[in-house]
Amino acid sequence: MRISTRILLGAAALLLLAGCGWFRKEAPKSVEGDDFAVVGATVFDGEAVHAQATVVVRDGRIQSIGDGPAPSDLPAVDGAGKTLMPAFIDAHVHAFDVAGLEDALRFGVGTELDHFTAVAFLNQRKAQREGLERTGAADLFSAGTMVTSPGGHGTQFGLPIPTISAPVEAAAFVAARLKEGSDWIKIAYEPGAGFVTSIDRETLFAVIAAAHEQGALAVVHASSLEATRDAVAAGADGLVHAFGDLPIDDALVADMAARGVFVVSTLSVIASAGDRGEGPALAADPDLAPYLSDAQKGQLAQNFGMPADNPYRTRFNLDQAKANIRKLHDAGVAILAGTDAPNPGTAYGVSLHGELSMLVDAGLSPLDALKAATAAPAAAFRIPERGRIAPGMRADLVLVDGDPTADIGATRRIARIFKNGYEVVRVKPAEKKVAAVKPALDAGEVSDFETDLSSALGVSWQTTTDVVAGGQSTAAISRATPGADSAGALRVEGMVSTKFMFPWAGATLAFSGDAPDGTTTLDLSDYQRLTFMARGAPREYILMLGTRTSAQRPAMTGFKLTEEWSEVSVDFAKARGADMDEVYWLAITAGRPQGEYWFEIDDVRLQ
Repeated sequence: MRISTRILLGAAALLLLAGCGWFRKEAPKSVEGDDFAVVGATVFDGEAVHAQATVVVRDGRIQSIGDGPAPSDLPAVDGAGKTLMPAFIDAHVHAFDVAGLEDALRFGVGTELDHFTAVAFLNQRKAQREGLERTGAADLFSAGTMVTSPGGHGTQFGLPIPTISAPVEAAAFVAARLKEGSDWIKIAYEPGAGFVTSIDRETLFAVIAAAHEQGALAVVHASSLEATRDAVAAGADGLVHAFGDLPIDDALVADMAARGVFVVSTLSVIASAGDRGEGPALAADPDLAPYLSDAQKGQLAQNFGMPADNPYRTRFNLDQAKANIRKLHDAGVAILAGTDAPNPGTAYGVSLHGELSMLVDAGLSPLDALKAATAAPAAAFRIPERGRIAPGMRADLVLVDGDPTADIGATRRIARIFKNGYEVVRVKPAEKKVAAVKPALDAGEVSDFETDLSSALGVSWQTTTDVVAGGQSTAAISRATPGADSAGALRVEGMVSTKFMFPWAGATLAFSGDAPDGTTTLDLSDYQRLTFMARGAPREYILMLGTRTSAQRPAMTGFKLTEEWSEVSVDFAKARGADMDEVYWLAITAGRPQGEYWFEIDDVRLQ
């Protein structure tokens, strides 16, 4: 058979294009529903490894795991060269909004175990975790409000939370936490910390006993050897931090193993507190970086900045914490992977991959590190249907390239994620961004309220409150007449409720709608401050900024008002974490304390 020159040249051209990268295999199509099979993957089921197994999913749950081809009526996902695992469980976070839960799932974390958040937010999220609907967010389980003393850990943030002072209060205090929605009881016990108070040893014992009498787990925040010793003696089910101040002794290790006490590692936050955080390395990892939001990048770049001569810093010796974890693990104590995100140097989801690497550095095998982020936390916290690939379990799954049971770094090479049996489309945040716009302002004027509530930034003033996060604060805006030596001003009035952990209520200019990565952002980098005339009920007020690096937790700085008109000048540099290159929104609000408020603003300018 003679082959024409044209055919030969065409074949050569195709080969050339393939070699240059122009001719590539199409990316696998997403699975549309919650019925499919993964074929040919190595399967880590949360406890053991299966070579080249077939996992069948129907109606969002695992139907079977075994050999053979996919059922003919199901779409098949090619798992060749890949490892299928349960979606990860981060055993220590603090979750405050849905955006954080979405960040977690984007990195393969299907469930977050929270140890201090607003109970209203927790209760809002319970419907999701109990159903099997399609979602783009991780499930949330939480201790809600922690148990702490007046002036104890948890109160230093200025949050109005209930506290306990004596053992006699324990039963009622625990009952109140469980009634309001807490999934377990978390106790802060920090004797000798110096910067916070602590419940005493007797109250610690009483609270743990009360939790057990009422059918709840009791876990303890303790950051020192001696605090850990007391917590174990008191009957704690688990410790939500490792500690690094001193080597753990053999007697305590044996006692913990005998009692079945588990330990959440939180090496990520221990490293950050000691200025050896993993954040910058995670942000630079080519497998992780494309999926980081700007807010996550900002968080990973931070550390605690704790002075070297601070006595409390001795509790955050990373090498000692790793050595203690190794000794506990070798004795059979269950180690759970947790990050304490979003503390400085950590971010939801992505930091769990760093935590797994640090657990391996501490002496765990890659297989045991994976157990610490899947089956182990599900069992320790009694979280149903998660952490395993087994018949009846919900299909929360992660498929990665390579073999993380041999190389823990392979967890970062995520190929596909499934939540409740539905495939999660991993969108790179940068692909959704639009270049920020520099506003053209006449002498920096934003709003003068002479005729209406509009602004020169293209949007009008609107109300903003913590209701969107489960709070109960209120705000109403109107145009008041006269203003400060002018025809009009913006008036805001309402009530601040401390039902939410970080209450706020006021007025906002939202440039990108509700989405942090929305279609419009403003570049305000040419300006250093916001100035305005203002008066109001005497109390603290807040300038809040949602920016590229502070989208999930706004950058804030405060100011005070009296009932007389005065000029207010607020420097953006005082709002820690704000990046004025991309501003999604700004707001002027009332914060705590609880109660009614009112304020008026006029002649708002950028300078």
